[in-house]
Amino acid sequence: MNILVTYDYGESFIKTVGEMGYTVTYKAEKNLLDEDLKGIDILICYNPFRRLSAAAYEDLSHIILSSTGIDQLPEAIRRSERIKVTHNRHGYATPIGEWIVMMLLVGFKRLNRLYDQSLERRWKLSTDALELTDKRVLFLGTGNIAVQAVQRLKPFGIQPIGLNRSGRSSEHFAEIHRVDQLVNVIGTADAVVVCLPQTAETHCLVNAQAIAAMKDDAVLINISRGAVIDESALTKALANGKFRFCALDVVSAEPLAADSPLWQFEQLFITPHNSWVSEYRNARRLNYIMENLRRIKDGSALLYAVDPKRGY
Repeated sequence: MNILVTYDYGESFIKTVGEMGYTVTYKAEKNLLDEDLKGIDILICYNPFRRLSAAAYEDLSHIILSSTGIDQLPEAIRRSERIKVTHNRHGYATPIGEWIVMMLLVGFKRLNRLYDQSLERRWKLSTDALELTDKRVLFLGTGNIAVQAVQRLKPFGIQPIGLNRSGRSSEHFAEIHRVDQLVNVIGTADAVVVCLPQTAETHCLVNAQAIAAMKDDAVLINISRGAVIDESALTKALANGKFRFCALDVVSAEPLAADSPLWQFEQLFITPHNSWVSEYRNARRLNYIMENLRRIKDGSALLYAVDPKRGY
């Protein structure tokens, strides 16, 4: 079988995969053309899809994504029964879980304000810091990223609440609710962490109604995709002084434009889609890729396969 990989994993990767019986070609995503996929069975990539036409995928049987998110996939491929797609579901969960813990602490301890005071060389006691003890933290999405965060937060004594599509229970959460109960549940939370994949169903799920239902002094964190939150409604809420603290690692259009109104709010902390970064990211990604190449050879079930019926 022929593999096209769009990231340079080095000579040892090509040698090892070659010994498995594959033929490997490397070409950077930014230079990829339709004709490069002729005769290719397996595409290992992040997001070359904007450069390619629908005809480019005719020979493909598998796409192995290096990313956790799959919203870059054309809908036809996401729903395809012919092309098997996998995504790096667990590869970045640990650093993102740590990032969530960090931002909750920043928000409840007012570390953003104390940092600004430090830069201004201003010594002023703050009595507004809060503990995480007994805080109700609502996770929109109860997958591995949410679980990694909850496992790290439990020693702080939080009450982890989960929300997913079916309301299925999980040992990691004190309560689980269905997505259609969002507006009723979100107002009970001291903090809300958005971990849902971006789909047609989750687009602007956190809308004006949901934001209005939240506590005025809640902490809001988004590590999933920017479009899960209605940014227009969020901007209006921030302008009206809503939220104790808000942290966005993702926005609907990246990179965020310098003239975006989101930059102006004191209670908003923006990071450039950085929460996934870790010194172990390449090793974990490579392990997942190699395992799926073995499974393709063996004809066994793939690791982290995308369900074409659900589209994620």
